[in-house]
Amino acid sequence: MTPAKPVKILLVPDVIWGEDSGAVSARFSVRALKDLGYEVGVFAFPPAGNTAAGPASQEFVFFPRRRSSVVNHFIGGEVRREFERALAEFRPDHVFFAGAAIGKPYCFFDACLAGKIPYALLFYMNDYYCMRIYAGLADGPCFKCLGGNYLHGLLNNCQKGTPRLLQFAKAFLSLNRLKGALHKCHKVIGYSGDQLSLYLRHGFSPDQCVKSPVHFDKSRVSSAAPSVRGVHFVLCGQSTVEKGWHRMAEVVKLCPEARFKFVFLSEEVAAREIRKYGLLEFVEQGRIEVLTGIKEHSDLLTLLAGSRGVLVPSYYPTTGEFLLLEALGLGKPVVVFNAGAHKDIIRSGENGLAAEIGDVNGYAAHINRLVSDEALYHKLSDGARRSFEELTSSAALEASLRKAFPPPGGGAAR
Repeated sequence: MTPAKPVKILLVPDVIWGEDSGAVSARFSVRALKDLGYEVGVFAFPPAGNTAAGPASQEFVFFPRRRSSVVNHFIGGEVRREFERALAEFRPDHVFFAGAAIGKPYCFFDACLAGKIPYALLFYMNDYYCMRIYAGLADGPCFKCLGGNYLHGLLNNCQKGTPRLLQFAKAFLSLNRLKGALHKCHKVIGYSGDQLSLYLRHGFSPDQCVKSPVHFDKSRVSSAAPSVRGVHFVLCGQSTVEKGWHRMAEVVKLCPEARFKFVFLSEEVAAREIRKYGLLEFVEQGRIEVLTGIKEHSDLLTLLAGSRGVLVPSYYPTTGEFLLLEALGLGKPVVVFNAGAHKDIIRSGENGLAAEIGDVNGYAAHINRLVSDEALYHKLSDGARRSFEELTSSAALEASLRKAFPPPGGGAAR
């Protein structure tokens, strides 16, 4: 009996090379698919400074792509022809678009439809419908443009670029051009119930939706130093309103016995952001220690492992940050606002502590409890580790990938 040929998937991620979370997640997706017997090709940008085919990889066949513009949504040009050449050469059974939908020109989806190639999406809904990219405002997540009426984005001055009207027009045209193609997908994958609910509100059918564990390599935390109950709370990541940094001065003020370590990319960034968010007095008092220049991932994990807790105060419809997963994997209590995937992941008092969006007093109260409550720390630590295993379940990941990428004819994938 002739063995069945492996199902072939062409992955189109935002990035594949480098160490940012998107690239790490994309490479994990490749390995997970290959472990299940799929054959994988990748259509992506070459590494920075490399205009050739990119470095050789034993994990996947690589097809380099070029940058696209708004024009390519309507007139594909060489951008489309380049994608069609990859399709013709690799002959995939499925195309897997992962990351920001707005970064994929309409001509990619149109080429799949023309070739009758089913495609699946794993995209961040808030990045797609929101002209601010994150769909997070100072008072919490915003869903005003979710239904496709982008007038709110114009009236609320949500465009970050200039001139504002030109940026609005470009985003409006791109979003509307993509909408029909996105809804013709075979499957749309989400990391949380909250994310799937946004897909449904935007017009995807329940049959299209697949819930998946986060595409996260649990070995990222296995090499970290053993966790100890330290005395400080760690806050790191992008220092933006969407990430909740605008509430941190209020939080620190309400936690006089707590000590914090805030991580910034550089001293220049730290100086600017500390003043921007009104944190200078707490730095001068020694209540906030500023850390800069942490470049090695292992050093960040060591910092997290030695903390009393990790702050993830996101204010946008998050799909589940790497920092949150790493903290859970290290058995660290996390303190969050009930935004996005946090509503699914964190059961307050069991595997972390959650406050309602905008409830700064409640958020600070959670930190104050962790300062002195030994029993609570250990309870949350145990719950965090259990949740991490659930969130990175290999069985659940396999089930979601099999559902999203069945072999031609709908039989069981080998």
